[in-house]
Amino acid sequence: MVDLIDALCEDAINTANHFRLGFVGEANALLVSFIDKLAHATDRLPQIKQQQLELLCNNIVNAQQRNDPIYIADLLEYQITELLTIEPQT
Repeated sequence: MVDLIDALCEDAINTANHFRLGFVGEANALLVSFIDKLAHATDRLPQIKQQQLELLCNNIVNAQQRNDPIYIADLLEYQITELLTIEPQT
């Protein structure tokens, strides 16, 4: 599971970097791939993380509708990667 999380975080940061550099076409393709991988991995995550990821993905969709690639990059690099890597509190 750790390898999967590491790979997802790496993909999120790579996608974020493409958005920040203005490579929007490539970034959108990477985002679709990332979301697909994330969707396949969410069933292995705790329910609370699944709910938070769903909210963050909705925020990404809203940012796309506003044409705000920097906010998408921030969500990917800072919020999603942090959520994926922190251990849930018990």
